[in-house]
Amino acid sequence: MSWIGSDDKYHPKSFWTVAEIFSSFQEIQWLVGAATTYDERGRVVRVHESRRFMRYDLLDGDYRWLQQESCFWRRSLWEAAGARLDVSLKYAGDFELWVRFFRHTTLHVTNALIGGFRARSANQLSLEGHDAYLAEAARIIKAEKLTPKEQKQLSEFRRFKRFLRLLEKMKIFNVERISNKYKSVKYGDVKNIWFDRMKQAFEYG
Repeated sequence: MSWIGSDDKYHPKSFWTVAEIFSSFQEIQWLVGAATTYDERGRVVRVHESRRFMRYDLLDGDYRWLQQESCFWRRSLWEAAGARLDVSLKYAGDFELWVRFFRHTTLHVTNALIGGFRARSANQLSLEGHDAYLAEAARIIKAEKLTPKEQKQLSEFRRFKRFLRLLEKMKIFNVERISNKYKSVKYGDVKNIWFDRMKQAFEYG
């Protein structure tokens, strides 16, 4: 399952990619592809690797940006998360869904092209409602109920993020590698999905 805005686009053969990955790896419930931007004329003007988000990133307010247009998920995850969208939200309905998804599973990343966001210079809800989106997201995070164990883990995560910022200032460590290793050890390994040229198939690991 997925959803996409009327102004945005899927890449050619993207449904084939999604079908192959979900068919090959039953443990994957939720997938995001490379973050892509189209311009007003439909040209691909920006492509970059999607971040390996985890639940505590979002709960710490670090969620910029999990690209809706590049996300697909299994119906079983949708049903486990309530099988609904919060239609009271004008801007951050996707973000609220991600928060619920993260209660049940991890987000897996592939560098394959799936979908893209169209960036317009005017007359676009995401552009004109940017501050309102952030305000809605902040309310969603604040309303998320955590168990004592989850609250403790979030506090540990925030302390680690402060430590990473200190290392970043020193400019002698690979902060991203340290961060990914920490997340793998503490909260479970999130493997990337990559394309094997010789096998002509996706691999997971």
